[in-house]
Amino acid sequence: MAQPRLPQTAAIMALAAAFCCCSGSTGFDFHEATVDAIQLGFKNGSLTSTALVRFYLDQITRLNPLLHAVIEVNPDALAQAARADDEHLSGSSRGCVGPLHGVPVLLKDNIATHDRLNTTAGSMV
Repeated sequence: MAQPRLPQTAAIMALAAAFCCCSGSTGFDFHEATVDAIQLGFKNGSLTSTALVRFYLDQITRLNPLLHAVIEVNPDALAQAARADDEHLSGSSRGCVGPLHGVPVLLKDNIATHDRLNTTAGSMV
């Protein structure tokens, strides 16, 4: 039977609570931000994709040593965010602006992507 890990769970919950209360240097409130709120932030200038990606990369750097939830970060994430910001500002977006344009996402490693991320499907290799 599995042993409960109450102290570890409590530590994770405390870190998660600290994470959720944060807002970035942009003044945008990241706490439970919806895609609609993020897109509104992009439109009104209170948020950029680059700031959003930096915020989440900082959170991964800070929390992942304890949580071990992210095995790989896209090395091109900031460049992709900058490109999305440029597209938002210029109004050009290769004809495909949707609600997730410029919004970072975290995918399980069994989802193939068109960038430099590995697709391991959970294998140990």
